[in-house]
Amino acid sequence: MHGIVRIVVSGLLAGIAYLLAQTVDLKVTGNNVDDRVLLGGIAPLSTSTSKKLGTAMHLGASIAAGVFYVRVVKGWISGPGWWRGVVFASVENALLYPWLLLEDFHPAIRDGRLDSYQSWTAFLQGVWRHVWFGAVLGAVNRK
Repeated sequence: MHGIVRIVVSGLLAGIAYLLAQTVDLKVTGNNVDDRVLLGGIAPLSTSTSKKLGTAMHLGASIAAGVFYVRVVKGWISGPGWWRGVVFASVENALLYPWLLLEDFHPAIRDGRLDSYQSWTAFLQGVWRHVWFGAVLGAVNRK
């Protein structure tokens, strides 16, 4: 695989790894912070439809993150590929997490379909998910 195809596939694989990690942490913690509903729940849709829309949005964002990582960031971080990916995803998580201070305006949080993201449990769920995302993204793009 070469060029943009590798980048797209790596973004998709990383996005899938994130969703698999999310599936595990939702079951283990019982803390309902499902990013598919966070993304898709901005529209007035059923939870099932929100999850489908959110999955598509998440995978699209994963591809975009993969492109940004490979084309802009990868060369700035030293270490093995998986580590560079983890650093990238962790920085992205730290930069975007403060936006969740606006969660009270989110329809899925207001109507109870999602728990609050403003807890240590939710924060650690995000860290766990981003570690998996980054490790896969970096491993696939290690060279």
